[in-house]
Amino acid sequence: MPEKNDAKTAQQESPEVSRRPLELSWVCGVNPRLGFVDLTQDGEHTVAYANNHIVVIQTINSEKHYPLVGHRNIVQNLAVSPCKRWLASSEIGNSASIIIWDVEQKQGLQTIDTRASSDVVSLSFSTDSATLLVLYGDSRLTMWRWADDIPLKYEEIQLNAVIPYGFLPKITVNKAIEADHQSAVITFPQKIVILTYHSRVETVNQDGDLLKKQICTYDMETLLPDDEENDVGAMREGWALGQSVFVSNTEIATSLGAGYGAVLMCKRAPPSEARPKWHWRCQKLIRFSERPITTIDKYESKEGTVVTIADLSGHIRFLSSELKLLYWVKKPKLAGCVSLTFADLPAVTVGAGAEMREATLDQPVFEAPPFITCTNEGIVHQMVKGVPTMVFEGPPKGHVRIKAHPHRDLVIISGDHELRLMSLEDGSFKCLSKVKLTSEKIQSIEYSSNGNEVAVGSSKGQAIIYDAFSLKEFTRLQGSDHAIVATTFNDDGNYFAASDASHAVNLWERDDASNPKDGWRCMGRFRPHSEEVKCLLFIQEYGTDRLLSISRDRKLVEYAIEDKLKIHSQYRIESEATPTNFIKYPGNKDEEEFLLTTNDRYKFRFYNQSTKLPRRMISISKYDSPITELISRPCGTDSIVFSTETCLGVVLLPLDGNPNKEYAVVANPAGVSSITAIKSKIISCGEGIVTAWDIDLDSLEEQKLRGGVGMTPFYNMLKPDEFELLKDVFYFCRLEEQGLNAEVTRDVARTIPLNRIAEAVRALGWFPTEQQIEELLTEIKFSQFHKTQKQVKEIEMDDFIKFYVNHKPVDQINMDDVQQAFETLLESEKGDSMTYKEFRHNLENFGEKMSSSEISKCIEKLCGMANISEDETFDPHQFITNILKL
Repeated sequence: MPEKNDAKTAQQESPEVSRRPLELSWVCGVNPRLGFVDLTQDGEHTVAYANNHIVVIQTINSEKHYPLVGHRNIVQNLAVSPCKRWLASSEIGNSASIIIWDVEQKQGLQTIDTRASSDVVSLSFSTDSATLLVLYGDSRLTMWRWADDIPLKYEEIQLNAVIPYGFLPKITVNKAIEADHQSAVITFPQKIVILTYHSRVETVNQDGDLLKKQICTYDMETLLPDDEENDVGAMREGWALGQSVFVSNTEIATSLGAGYGAVLMCKRAPPSEARPKWHWRCQKLIRFSERPITTIDKYESKEGTVVTIADLSGHIRFLSSELKLLYWVKKPKLAGCVSLTFADLPAVTVGAGAEMREATLDQPVFEAPPFITCTNEGIVHQMVKGVPTMVFEGPPKGHVRIKAHPHRDLVIISGDHELRLMSLEDGSFKCLSKVKLTSEKIQSIEYSSNGNEVAVGSSKGQAIIYDAFSLKEFTRLQGSDHAIVATTFNDDGNYFAASDASHAVNLWERDDASNPKDGWRCMGRFRPHSEEVKCLLFIQEYGTDRLLSISRDRKLVEYAIEDKLKIHSQYRIESEATPTNFIKYPGNKDEEEFLLTTNDRYKFRFYNQSTKLPRRMISISKYDSPITELISRPCGTDSIVFSTETCLGVVLLPLDGNPNKEYAVVANPAGVSSITAIKSKIISCGEGIVTAWDIDLDSLEEQKLRGGVGMTPFYNMLKPDEFELLKDVFYFCRLEEQGLNAEVTRDVARTIPLNRIAEAVRALGWFPTEQQIEELLTEIKFSQFHKTQKQVKEIEMDDFIKFYVNHKPVDQINMDDVQQAFETLLESEKGDSMTYKEFRHNLENFGEKMSSSEISKCIEKLCGMANISEDETFDPHQFITNILKL
């Protein structure tokens, strides 16, 4: 973790920009496929790497850490200019963007919108840094003059190569032997393409105007190792080329990334009678190991160029420019090495042991610059003086979960089979202890309320209780043979509950607090749910503990805890939406106590904690997915932090539906798996990455003020024509209440009685069910009850607008919804159409039942006739066009 964090975005123009409510502070984890690029200048070992959508610049020794935020999708390529002043990154996906970063300022300088039909698979700068070479998945190579105000693509070359899915060719550029020319080598699995090109600016006459135009001339050569003209013979089946480096301007070393660990040397031959131009030839192929070579790099020494190769066994070989073995490093810590990058620093001693060399004779001490290695598990080491020192380690492999200690800056982080205790107390992200579960998979983790224990739910149906500091196992509680998917402790730690994959809920009581190993007894097990249990929660009810569970089956179940576990009551809390999470609402002491739930219709729902009756509904902005997790008052702030599938957000308390009180950022395009909060930061995680965020509510308050005060934000949520219609409907309801033909003086009060609300919202185009109308009226009636002890009988226009914008669906009904509803009716008929008689029967007997007269009235209004022949048959399309007239 850094001593100084400075997250930047590609859109920033100067360091003095206003802070955002959520600012990225640091990132743990690296994408091993991309490895590192060296940015070392002025003697400070600095590297850049990427993970998910974030590019990070980090100094190795001083641990300064700069996350660069600008991409919305996963970063797939990194390239650094030869002068090390510019850094280029590209993201995955069609029409993805390329960002040029200023390394010194730590901010985005230029964005290139490629608008391509395929992914960017490789990037590289020219030797003068003025041109950016971009290779696409369809093997098109483009050249961009990126420093212009509007980046200019001045050349496009088709390389006619097949790029397998997931393969990232490497482009390496070097000066050519021809004056003012450059050579670019692009390595594909089965061939090497070498471009010798010259880029220049010429003045051309275009329609009488003299214009400066970028001109590029090039020669392209293709090397096939099994070509008859080459001297290395045919490559064996299963072999594939990997990466290339220029040993000199006439020599290229290419590693084999599949098959045996060999290096192919290619050399530029002078003109001859057979070939009058300079041309490239495969010169020799030398095998070094049984394993494929995963990375190749080079550096300049006093004796000349040194080529370095590494494989998954952790063996690093140093080769001369003639591919003779100079030195050999074997370190078990480096097993799985997939990336190696040298720093632009003076050489230091690597070692002189005989086992490291090709001979046992005494030889001089071998020296090499410090370098960084990365394993396929994301473990990063710095190699100085022959000793690998771990720089950082990414999160455990698999599905990553994280929980914060309730009182200290400690977190428990888990993967599929590993549990780690990490400390953030001294400004670092250090691993204090770890434990591995080899025979079972971790499904959930939870701290006890005092922070002394950690509960782990396993795939074998056991809840494993560990000491929170040493991670020493205390006991195993066997609930069933099904995986434990959710766990929780009560406030004093005397009760522990767990739900499993069979939708059952188990409860244990601490029998002996002095004996954490055998001090638990089972109090019962129930299976009241028919679908996945999303969350468990303990609450205090009249001085006693109650357990609550919420499930995708839309049920909230309350359990009483006496001498054993008992089901106290069950509530169906949603009619159509599916609950996704719930917490105790962090209200003020003088307010009614609420349970706060979220659902898949982008709504917050408030329920009275005692009666479980719905009290309020608050709409939230539509993000990439519904809310999946909530944190109440993180870092001691008056807010709620939430996560979706890819986003992290914060909303100010109290919740009222004002969209200007919300803020969200893309936290992980690959998926946010868990969030938690320590004393000063919000932490989110996903597969292979952990990110920490600073929360700043002052900037969110400023955003709220910029959006307007009072009713302005709610007025702005309505379109102008919708707002005018709402006023007309509201006052029409007022007139209708007095009687349209009344001859007395009109009362123009800004209120309507509650019995007119259903008609009003339907006139506005929202057609709620009878249950939704009942919930809306109940919410309005009891909106002031906690303060006045009286029910509301009339509603003002401003309050009506608030209720309307919060209750109406985020997504309006469309044709797909109508067809899906009709197909639901067809399920009981087991066909693709139904008769009008069957249609009436379903409406009269299922769901919110309609009477025969109600159906006739609807048909008359829709079709202009009171009845339709009972034998008339229609399918979904005919129903939509002929009956609904849509």
